[in-house]
Order: sequence, then structure tokens, then C-alpha cells
Amino acid sequence: MTSFTPAVRSWTNASGQHRTSVHARNSDALKLVDTQGRPLVRLEVYKDELWLVDDDDLLVNSDAPGLSTSGIYGFDARGTKNHESALTDGDFGPGALIDLVRAPAGANDPTAIGISAAGREEIAGYADKKTALFLAPKLDDGVELTAISLRGAPVGEHTALVTVLVAEPELMAHLRRNL
Repeated sequence: MTSFTPAVRSWTNASGQHRTSVHARNSDALKLVDTQGRPLVRLEVYKDELWLVDDDDLLVNSDAPGLSTSGIYGFDARGTKNHESALTDGDFGPGALIDLVRAPAGANDPTAIGISAAGREEIAGYADKKTALFLAPKLDDGVELTAISLRGAPVGEHTALVTVLVAEPELMAHLRRNL
């Protein structure tokens, strides 16, 4: 994968100090949509990770406010320290497909959603509660969702952090259009 170079935005803060950043302001992340109403964000490789990038070539955090209203959900997997073998044995490298696994009936948290490497049964972590509240009803209603890793490690390498991006397949294809 070819690495992307983000744009740099500059501003002067209230103290008169000049600041720069490669990150979009959250309020600007979804300011534009295409003719089909899809957000003008896309996935790009930056520093060996996948990042959402806005139409101004600025990086957008995967859990930025407003993304969920566009059908894009991002989260850092929770509880990964308890599932180290699943993390090492599964492919969680950037772009790898991830399976979303609903909590079994009678679980302590009825909205819990586990993650596992595609095609593997062993749970490697969980969606945070806020994201699970959005995704659980969709999964329960049979809505097809595609989940990929934005940050993580390939098979055989240890990782403590897995960042997951979830969207319906057509929207995920739109996000991946430049990869």
C-alpha cells in the first residue's frame, strides 16, 4: 500500500500562538457529501495504519462526532489484554476483515459485540458500550455490516490496540475506493 501525505491546517489560538495539525476539526469532518449522500471521506494509508481522510486531505478520527449518523462506526477494541492469543493468532493488520460477534443470550451485557479475526471463532476484544448500542440492533435485525481493522497487527505479531471501522458493505466499498 502506498502511503498518503495529509494536508496541514494552520490557525492561531486564543493566546496568539500559531498551531498546525494534520487532523480535521470534528465539526468539519462531514461537511460535504457526494450526489448519493455519502460522506466525502475515504480511507488512506498513513504511517502504516488506515485513516479516514476528508475532502480537504485532513485526517478524521474514526470515532469523530457525526460519523455514526452517516453509518460509519469506529472504535478501539476493549478487553484485548484478556485475549492475547486471539490477537496474535488472527489477522488484525490494517485492512483485514473482522467478524462482529453478538453476545450470547443471557450475557451480562445484552448489547455486547465481540470482535474476531475473519473466519476465526476466538474473541479478541469487544466494541465499546456506546458503539455496541448502535450496532447491536442492526446485527439483531440482520443488517449486513462490514468491519475492518484500521490499526492492529498481522498474524503472528502481537498487538495491544485494534481499531475497528464498521459500515454497510456499499458504504465500506465507497470508503475503500482509493485503496
